[in-house]
Amino acid sequence: MGEKQKSNTNSLTRLHWYHWLIVIASLALTITAWYVTSAQIKQKTQLQFNAEAKQIIQLVKERMAKYEDGLLGGVAAIHGLDNGTNIHHWRIFSSSLSIAQRYPGINGIGVIHYVAPDKLDDYLTKEKLDRPNYHIHPAHNKNEFWPITYIEPVSVNKKAVGLDMAHENNRLTAAKKARDTGTTQITAPIILVQDEKRTPGFLFYAPYYQEVLVPKSVLARKNKFIGNVYAPFIMEKLMEGTLLNQNRLVNFKISDENSELYNELYLGSEGYDAKPLFSNQTSVDMYGRKWLFTIQTTQLFREQYQNNQPILILIGGVIIDSMLLGLFLVLARSNKQAIRLAQQMSLDFKLSEQRLHLTINSMMDGLLTVANNNIILSVNKMAENIFGLDSEDIIGKDINLFICVINSHVPINNLKVFLPKQNSNLKIEHEVLGHKKPNISFPMEISVGELIDCDEEIYTVIVRDISERTIEE
Repeated sequence: MGEKQKSNTNSLTRLHWYHWLIVIASLALTITAWYVTSAQIKQKTQLQFNAEAKQIIQLVKERMAKYEDGLLGGVAAIHGLDNGTNIHHWRIFSSSLSIAQRYPGINGIGVIHYVAPDKLDDYLTKEKLDRPNYHIHPAHNKNEFWPITYIEPVSVNKKAVGLDMAHENNRLTAAKKARDTGTTQITAPIILVQDEKRTPGFLFYAPYYQEVLVPKSVLARKNKFIGNVYAPFIMEKLMEGTLLNQNRLVNFKISDENSELYNELYLGSEGYDAKPLFSNQTSVDMYGRKWLFTIQTTQLFREQYQNNQPILILIGGVIIDSMLLGLFLVLARSNKQAIRLAQQMSLDFKLSEQRLHLTINSMMDGLLTVANNNIILSVNKMAENIFGLDSEDIIGKDINLFICVINSHVPINNLKVFLPKQNSNLKIEHEVLGHKKPNISFPMEISVGELIDCDEEIYTVIVRDISERTIEE
C-alpha cells in the first residue's frame, strides 16, 4: 500500500479537526447556556433577596417611627396640662395608649425630668406626696440629676422608677443630645435594670420644653428644657413584636458600633443557613445612632429560590456532547473496520485474481474472451503462443482477424453460431482456420461458451492448434 493510500486510509479512521470543532462548539454552547441561565437566576434571586432585606429594614424603621409617634403623643399630653403632669395623669395617658396592643415590643412609656441640684429637694418633696418611698438611685458624683419620674406599666418596670440617667454615660449622652437637638434620640446599647435576662436594649427619648414649640437655639433649648418622654426597649422583645422569626426568608443581626443589639445569625436560630445564598450589610441612621444590619438568606429562601435548571442544562449538555463524541468515535471505528474489511476483501480478490490468472495461463489450450461485437477482451499465454503474437497485438482486435470458417470468406458475425444448441450440455468443438503473422493459416479447433456480465454477452473461446493432428490424418 502506497504512502498516499495509507494517508487516505488513516484520515478515514481518526477524528478530524471538524469533528473536534463540532464537539467543542457544542460544549461551548452548553457552557454559555449554563452561564447565562445561572446569571439570570442569580440576578432574579438577588433582586428577591434585596427586596426582602429592604423590607426588614423598612419594617424596623416603620416600627421605630410608630414608637416615636407614641413618645411625641406623650409630649403633647404633657403640654395639654396647665400645671404639668403627675403620676395619676401619666397613668391615665399610658392606659389610653393600650401599649401592649398598639405598640408591641415596647417595654413601657415614662417621663424623665431634668433636675438641677438646687431644685432636687423641691422635686423629691413633690413626688413623695403621692409616693412616699420614691427616691433617686443610684448615687453618683455628677452635678445634675435625670431621674425616671414616671413609668407605666409600673408592674414590669419597678426597678426603673427613680433611676437616674446621669449614673451611666450611654443613657446620659443620648438624653443630653435629645435636649440639645430638640429631636428624638436613642441611646447606645445598654442593659435595662428591669431586664432579668440582661440582654441588649436601649432607651428612646423625645424632649419637651416649657414651650410647645422647640426653641430654635441650643442655649434656649437648654434653658427651657424640662425633660424627656421616654420608652425603654429590650431588643429581643422589640424584634418579637416587630418581626417574629417565623417562616421568614432572611435572618439578620443588628449592631451598634461594636456592640450587638440583636442576633439571629447563629446555629439553632430559626431557619439559619450556615452557607447562605446571599448576604449583605447596610448601615442605617436610627435616631442619632448608626445601626448596622447584617442580613442573610435562610434555609426557606434556599428551598424556595434555589433553581437546579442551570446544572441540569450543564449536565444535559455534557451528556449530549459526550454522546456526540462517542458517535464520532464509533463512526471512526466503524470506518476503520469497514476499511479493514475492504482491504481484506481486496486482498482476497487480488489473490483470487492472481490464482485465476495463473490457472488460465497454465492451461494447455488457448483462451480468449470476446465481446458480442467480436472484439477480443483478453487472452492467455497459450493463445499468445498459438497466434505467435503478444497480448497487446491481440486484445482489442476483431476475432475475424485470427479465426475464419474453413472454405468460407464470409466473416464470423456472431459467435453464437458456435454455441451448443439450447438445452444441450454437450461441448461442441468446431474446426476453423487460424491466422498467424505473416499470413500463415493453420487448422484450429475451437469451442465457444457464453457468459452474461451485467446483461452484456461475453463469449469464451477455447482454441487449440491441431496442425500436427491434421498432418497425421
